[in-house]
Amino acid sequence: MVVVFEELPATLLLDTLLEECPVVDERQIELYDFGDLVRSAVSDTDEDERDYMAFSAKLIAYELGIRFLADYLNGDPYFKTSREGQNLDRCRAQFALARDIERKEEVMSRLVEQF
Repeated sequence: MVVVFEELPATLLLDTLLEECPVVDERQIELYDFGDLVRSAVSDTDEDERDYMAFSAKLIAYELGIRFLADYLNGDPYFKTSREGQNLDRCRAQFALARDIERKEEVMSRLVEQF
């Protein structure tokens, strides 16, 4: 969840304030990402913003992959893990998702244009 304070020049990512991230496995992450994408797709955004929706999905997957990698390299202090190397696997899964989105970006963009 993102909160923007109009009085302050800042954006807060509330998940970074949690003691333990509620994300447990890759399926949940994909569902969160998909849910964010769907909410964006059905919103009343202007045409210019819709031009970047497919790209944004790829960017979110890439960003999350970097966050998992950073957490893995720092000893897994942020994302909850149940086994050794889980955040590295999550990182790889997100990078694979970003590559897959990139391959399908044109099709995704056409789908967004239909709405």
